[in-house]
Amino acid sequence: MVNHQIVDQTVRIVLDSNACFLEVDDKFQELFGFTDLVSASKHFLVYIHPHDIGNIAEIFNDSANHEAEFNARYRTINGNFKWMQWKGKVMHDTIELYGVDITQEANLNQFNLKLSQVIEETVDFVGMADIFGNVLYVNDWGKQMIGLNNDKDEKNLKIGFFHPKWAENEVINIAMPHAMKEGKWKGRLALMHATKYEIPVSATIISHKDDQGNFAYFSCIMRDISLQIQKEKRIESQRKEYWSLINSIEDSILIVEPESLLILNTNRSFVEKFEYKYSKVINKPITEFYSSPNRVLVEELIHDCIESEEKVEGRTIQFSATEKFYHVEVMIKPHSYFDKDVLLFVIKDISKSLRNETKLKLYAEQLKYSNEHLKKLYDKRELQSAQLSEVNQELIESITYAKRIQDAILPSATEFQNQFEESFILFKPKSIVSGDFYWFFKKEDKFIIAVGDCTGHGVPGAFMSLIGFTILNDIVRDTDPSKPNEILGKLNEQVVRTLQQKGVDFEARDGIDISICTIDLKNDTMYYAGANRNLYLVNNGEFEVIAADRQVIGGYREYHKDFKLHEFSYSNISAIYMTSDGYADQFGGKRHKKFSSKQLKTLLFDNSQKPFMDQRKVLRSSLKEWMSDSEQIDDILVLGFNPNSFKA
Repeated sequence: MVNHQIVDQTVRIVLDSNACFLEVDDKFQELFGFTDLVSASKHFLVYIHPHDIGNIAEIFNDSANHEAEFNARYRTINGNFKWMQWKGKVMHDTIELYGVDITQEANLNQFNLKLSQVIEETVDFVGMADIFGNVLYVNDWGKQMIGLNNDKDEKNLKIGFFHPKWAENEVINIAMPHAMKEGKWKGRLALMHATKYEIPVSATIISHKDDQGNFAYFSCIMRDISLQIQKEKRIESQRKEYWSLINSIEDSILIVEPESLLILNTNRSFVEKFEYKYSKVINKPITEFYSSPNRVLVEELIHDCIESEEKVEGRTIQFSATEKFYHVEVMIKPHSYFDKDVLLFVIKDISKSLRNETKLKLYAEQLKYSNEHLKKLYDKRELQSAQLSEVNQELIESITYAKRIQDAILPSATEFQNQFEESFILFKPKSIVSGDFYWFFKKEDKFIIAVGDCTGHGVPGAFMSLIGFTILNDIVRDTDPSKPNEILGKLNEQVVRTLQQKGVDFEARDGIDISICTIDLKNDTMYYAGANRNLYLVNNGEFEVIAADRQVIGGYREYHKDFKLHEFSYSNISAIYMTSDGYADQFGGKRHKKFSSKQLKTLLFDNSQKPFMDQRKVLRSSLKEWMSDSEQIDDILVLGFNPNSFKA
């Protein structure tokens, strides 16, 4: 039976003995587009692809009669090539050929060849199996992956040979049925190496049908993901460490997706502080947790952060799940969260700080009022000397009241000695109240000590000491105790803001000279920073001076450099001394001159081996002897202790 479709596609040409065209049929002209091949006596081989000429040239060189059959690419009038299958007879004076266009079939064969080469060169496991689980093919790399010799015949093997039992069950019971239903299945499996260890793989299994639509076989591609799983484990470990750290922070932390503004994660502080259930926070827009107009402010902060790609800050109201409201500071910054770009929200409750700011403003107003009041009383005394006794009584009552305030706020020397067994405090105000003060605070396993010397003495100095004491209490709760330099920086900012110091003429130039020392009880380490007040210590039997920065706390200045942090071990330190300038500046002696820092350092060192309370007695008696009949000119404060004598 003749295949009319093939006959219809056949073209016929006749060539002479030199392979030049004698005849071409219409189908040839239609297929290739040439019309002048015969009239121009064109040569047949001119239109053959250069790579194919060598294979067929000898067919035309043989003068004997014979059958000819060959495949070659033939150029069309457009410059393209078609694969042609030629058959015919080569005779003495003519060559008659019949050709069929096999371009589609040839291209498919070339594609399959290239695909086969790719499969063999890929570093993935590529295999095929029939619907009964019999393996039909495994590429060479796949064999190497599982330690199988390349010459082993995989066609006698079952799927189970290549997988551990659990993965075999996954393939047969889940993956293959799913692929038959949906066309393919993707997931994670494992290959079993010849040495009996599992190789984790990502797998794609595809089902294939025959011409009748019946399932014929499955193909699979499996990629070794051992390194990926190791990376995932490292990331998960890092994620746990990350959130362990985040959950230890007192401030509320939120991770927010920049486009949708959905909350991706939050730390424990946010959930506990604002009384939300974790499930009610995750995947909710951050703006839902603010009411108008606070929502508008937060949206503007987010917009500014995204536009500038920098940190932004602002203050707003944060409501809890139970409708309580908190004054908060919101800091938003771009953040990389495990290779994902997000917004990091840090929400700090400043409700208490605002209350303290109110107190500080009140102290500042009281300080201002007291100065004005004292000035009025002084003027009144000058103008009305007859009323001097009454004025003095008012002054004494005001100062006595100020002392009661100062005594109520400042800690006692006994409290300090209850912390450090070997210690003393020599505190000798010039007047009823003092501008010198000492302060200490224990935060976790760190003990912070400060000795301050405020501008002036008496009532003005006392009010400054209250301001300094109150600000320190506020700062230290939110600042790393091991960074007293940062505590000094924040103290300076708040004193300037509280006293409204702007650098204009006739404003108050009040300030504080202060040294701060932090004892890290857990690591035997101490940290120090000072503003005009040096730190003295006895280390390995040697007297050392740790110099402070030569700048004061408070008093507006255009440029204020950061304070320097000093860090060292205190394991060999037997004594630390912190002082105001009162002792060294006290006038006395035969020549009525200052006692001096040099003489004070010598006095401290010479007596540093004595019990600390005996050291205090020596300081008192030496001061009394030096002053003799001289008047005390300033408040005096000397604090000494052995850092290794802390009472656990």
